[in-house]
Amino acid sequence: MRAEALPTEALVRLNSASVAARLVSSVVHDLNNGLLVIGGSVELMEDTPLTEQQRPRLERIGRQQLQMAETLRELTAVLKPEETDRKCEVAATVAHACHLRATAFRRLGIQVKGLPVDRVGFHVSLPSDRLLQILLNLLLNAESALRDAPVRELELQLVESSGNARLTLSDSGPGFPAALRPTLGQPFVTATPEESAGLGLFVSRVLAERAGGSLTLGGEAGGARLDLTLPLCRLPEGR
Repeated sequence: MRAEALPTEALVRLNSASVAARLVSSVVHDLNNGLLVIGGSVELMEDTPLTEQQRPRLERIGRQQLQMAETLRELTAVLKPEETDRKCEVAATVAHACHLRATAFRRLGIQVKGLPVDRVGFHVSLPSDRLLQILLNLLLNAESALRDAPVRELELQLVESSGNARLTLSDSGPGFPAALRPTLGQPFVTATPEESAGLGLFVSRVLAERAGGSLTLGGEAGGARLDLTLPLCRLPEGR
């Protein structure tokens, strides 16, 4: 009897998970629509005369709106169904992610070293938008850490290691707080609760592990280091 019940239990769990995912996706969609209205209203109000008391309040609303939108984006990335047979080139995706943050890096005086533009041919079984999501989370994490650092450098290294593409991001910031290191990568763990909901590293780790890879903390000698490892894949001949 037990052997016959197992498939039914599995179907019930699968159906429950599917219903929960659809419910959350629907809620996220509605919340996003509301946040778009708030964000648009903030932008319109920024161009109107404001008092000294109103200006910082409006800026705080804008920051909170952006943080909430980022949190929803992270949740959507986790809930989104996996895509199969999708591949991307690592170095090109890294360059694209760095390009997207280039303006912010220049404004903050962050120097990016070791951009792996010469490491072409490293393909991984991961859609480019998923890898881009991971990379942007890691770059934003470094950006936050370097904002007040006396030396603002971010170094990238991409190598092949035992059939994997390993991307190491090292920054010259203060490093991860020792008290948080054991729990970093878990949801809602962050050193900057006023700026982040603590989902970036968690989402990046989940997406990496789904692709058969990993995201781990490295040494803390003078800054923070994150190692992203993803299995390399072979492309069909002629591609």
